[in-house]
Order: sequence, then structure tokens, then C-alpha cells
Amino acid sequence: MNDDAWLGAVGPDRLDAFVARVDAGGGPGGPAFDALCRIFRYVPVQQVDQDLDPLSEAYGAQMIALYHEIAGRDLDQSTGEMTDFEIERHVVEANPYALRDANFISRHARTVLTTVMVANLPGAPRILDLGCGWGLSTEMLGFTGAEVTAVDINPRFVELVSRRAARRGAKVEVVQSNFDDLALDGLYDFALFYECLHHAVKPWETIAHVARFMKPDGRIAIAGEPIDEYWWRSWGLRLDPLSLYCIRKFGWFESGWSADFIARVFTENGWTLTLIPGIGLDDGPIGVAQRADIAVGRPLALPAARFFEPPQQTAAPAPVAQARRRSLLRRLF
Repeated sequence: MNDDAWLGAVGPDRLDAFVARVDAGGGPGGPAFDALCRIFRYVPVQQVDQDLDPLSEAYGAQMIALYHEIAGRDLDQSTGEMTDFEIERHVVEANPYALRDANFISRHARTVLTTVMVANLPGAPRILDLGCGWGLSTEMLGFTGAEVTAVDINPRFVELVSRRAARRGAKVEVVQSNFDDLALDGLYDFALFYECLHHAVKPWETIAHVARFMKPDGRIAIAGEPIDEYWWRSWGLRLDPLSLYCIRKFGWFESGWSADFIARVFTENGWTLTLIPGIGLDDGPIGVAQRADIAVGRPLALPAARFFEPPQQTAAPAPVAQARRRSLLRRLF
């Protein structure tokens, strides 16, 4: 008899047991996790009416109710988006993760720099690195010679990024803030959301707020974000095993969106989003947005051979699911 058979239909009353089972097997990075993922299925109690307007308060309220069910707590991103770590070691290591994994670091560095290349920025740009986390994206952006302002909600990350920048003599300002209360001086040429916009509860309001800090010809980019229609037609909490583990154990808000929905998020704010498939993290998309009322501006540096409409997907293929896992594990060191 398979002792893990109960994982094939897990309700909210068994999520703590699921977290304990994952931890007993070495955590999400442990050797047993892949086997658990193959049989795990979450059965929510809270229903979400996908015929509602996904920008409506009614739809949002149902998704927050689903978060309460999964997390077992109220949503509080001032405490629920924290990551603790030994800061002194991370300050002095070669990279902010204190890793010796060249493949891991190069995958993320390449994605950040590809996003900058596609955005086709002016010389000596001012760049806003939103949700900078450990600061790898900040360090890559600074390497280009840009003037960088890095933003994160976690004071430990703010200290880490600040201290590493000071050691390098880099021109980096670091601000502790969430997305929606951010206050800045001056305007920016480029704003990057790297693996972080999906933590915004109302990304349409986040984009509206960030747009206030952009120059008239400025650009906003997203990369490393979960874009698919596997669980929801528009947007919602991701229900894969790793996302559920992180929501339940840490209280993180782990959402995802369809390509049409995230394009609408920008359109509603007067911006046009261009999604380029296949060139981002683990062959995912990169998106770059510019104001829709800019008649003539700098063209995006689009890789013509890869610029095509992706086929519609009814399910997340294994490589995509694995990419999501690797990206989430980035926060778990």
C-alpha cells in the first residue's frame, strides 16, 4: 500500500500534513519532492467564478478567500514575504546567493541582461529594480553602467544589497518599500520586475503606481514571471505543489496570469506590452511595455527569429513546471 496515496486529493485540512511530509523528505529541494509532485493534487473548497471580470472586487475577494484557505492566515505581505539568512556570509561571497553553481547564476544573469538588451535603453539610463530580493538583478543592472535604484520589502535584503553595492563602489540606491507605497525622486528610463510582479495582489494598481515614476519614453519590463492558463483563464493563485508549500509555510502570495490578462493589465493603464516568447528564463517569455501614446520611439531590440505567437497551451508542460520550481527555489536558500 502506498503511504502517500492521500496526496492525490489534498484539501485545506491536510495542507499542514503535506508541508510536514515535504520537510521530512528534505524539503522542496530534496530527492523525494519530484515523486510527491507527480501524485499531488489540491482540491480547494473555495470556488472562484472565472466568469467574473478578473479586475473586479468580487473576483479579487474570491481569490483572497482562496489564499486564506491555503495559507491558513490573513494576507500580510509586510511579514509574509520575508526570507531570513546569514547576512555576513552573503555580503562577502562572489554572488549574493553565496552559491558556487555557475549554471544557476548564469541562467538568471543572462535573463536580466537579455531583458535590458530587448528594451533598447538610452545611454546612462536610470533603472528601477523592483522586488530586487537577493540583488543579483541589481548587480547585473549596475554592471551595465546604469544608475540603479533597487526596491524590496524585506529589510534584510535591503541591507544585503546596500552592503554589497558599497563593497563594489557601485552607484546603487536601495529603498525598503512595497510596490504600491513606493515614493521616489526623479523619473526613470526603465523599470524591471524580475520574478516578483506575481507577488502583487492587484498588479494593475502596481503598474499604475510605478508608471508615475517613468519618463515619457520609459519602459517597464517583466521577466521570470509565471504566464500560462493552466489553473485560471485570467489570474489566480498557482496550485502546483511548490507554490502551495510556500503559501502554506511562509504566507507568500504566489499568483500567475494568462498572457492576455497581463497584457490587459498594461493596456488598462495606457501601456502596450510586447511579450517575446522563448528568450527569457528557462525559455519563458520576456515582456517589455511602453506607453501606448508614444507615436515614435526607440524600437525594441526584438530577436526576429524568435518573435512569434506562441501556441495555446491547455496544460503546463513538464519543462515549464520545472522552471517554475527552480525559480521559486531561488527564494528558499
